[in-house]
Amino acid sequence: MKIAVLITTLNRPDVISNAIASILNNTYKDFELIIVDQSANNKIQEIVEGYILADKRVRYLPMTTTGKTKALNYGIRNCNADIIAMTDDDCMVSKDWIEKIVATFRDYPDLALLFGSVEASSYDTTKGIIPTYLPSEKRFFKLHSRFVNSGIGANMVIRENIFDTVGGFDEKLGVGTPLTTYEYDFFYRVRKRGFEVGVLPSLKVVHYGLKRFEDLLKMGQRGVMGHCAMSFKYIRCRDLGGVCMLFRGLMSLYLRFGHQTLFGYKHFPFPRVLALIGLLFVVIYSALYGILFGLKYRIDREKEVFI
Repeated sequence: MKIAVLITTLNRPDVISNAIASILNNTYKDFELIIVDQSANNKIQEIVEGYILADKRVRYLPMTTTGKTKALNYGIRNCNADIIAMTDDDCMVSKDWIEKIVATFRDYPDLALLFGSVEASSYDTTKGIIPTYLPSEKRFFKLHSRFVNSGIGANMVIRENIFDTVGGFDEKLGVGTPLTTYEYDFFYRVRKRGFEVGVLPSLKVVHYGLKRFEDLLKMGQRGVMGHCAMSFKYIRCRDLGGVCMLFRGLMSLYLRFGHQTLFGYKHFPFPRVLALIGLLFVVIYSALYGILFGLKYRIDREKEVFI
């Protein structure tokens, strides 16, 4: 079983070394590490080339275009592996991360997609929050409801042979585009095609990416836009699951961001009740704008991705 680890990065030379070092220090040694760099300068290239000289497992792939999902698709299609594990450039993985991935995919030969925990590093809670994903139980399922929440891309693993069958990542979604929620979009298409999905809480990475209040508001707007554009994409493909996805997702997003508004900050800059009312208007506006924004794209109806 060949393993590849994929990191995409854009203008973050201050954090990439920690991510690379945590992967190379894993107890499991037989893997390749691919860095896809979309930066506007050569700072990350210089850092990665230093690792390449010391470790033949490291590969560097530059890109002239930007967009998280474009980089993921490019990296996956340029690796030679059965299993591709993905994390972010502002994360550090546990020492047994790859070992647990290998063991899990061996124990579950039909497993196509796996999510692990994303924990927050220590940080100043008066300045913002760090996005996390903290599942409470181990789960593996095929026939479970399609509307179970997905994990996040900072700790996501796929089996390579299902990638093209599913259609790859939708390149109109994700960081670097006006629309996010690329993880749920991929998760939904994997489930819809009958492949097995797993959640493994003990598969851990630590996230260091602090989001300030103004960043969180923008993330929330793009998240709602992305979710509604994605849901309406499936409705346009005559998948009625898109209707359930649309309304369930809007409720879930509002409750999540509302919870963060009420409890995520010790020193919140506005009256919290007014913030919740304002958040409702932001959700409604962003939802309508996201649907209209998505309508400008054509759809590959076989793969169910925007083009």
